[in-house]
Amino acid sequence: MAFEDRLSLILTVGILASSALMLIGIAAILIQGGAAGHSIKSLIAANTTVNTRSLTLQDAFSSLSGITAIYLGIMVLVSLPVLTVAALLTRYIGRRDNLFIAINAVVLLDMLVAIFLIPYFLH
Repeated sequence: MAFEDRLSLILTVGILASSALMLIGIAAILIQGGAAGHSIKSLIAANTTVNTRSLTLQDAFSSLSGITAIYLGIMVLVSLPVLTVAALLTRYIGRRDNLFIAINAVVLLDMLVAIFLIPYFLH
């Protein structure tokens, strides 16, 4: 299987898994009548007081509510571009293409900083 075909398969499976997790989360919220101590009405209101910044990952995973599945779906979705750049970086390392190694390394570093460091400083 060619590299492009493997990458396409990974992205397709990732999108399907992410979509499935988010749909499961929405279904769980609808079945349970809410999540994380909030009613459906308060979750979907235009002027909602629900703030996902105040809900930590530890809180989300300890309750195993619909929000947990939605969080997981979002994590899978956000990880796909990172996985793509990392896969391309390994391909360019194998080809010893220094220009594209440098470009992909900078892009990967930028993505990781945006995901892990910037939110830490914003809290």
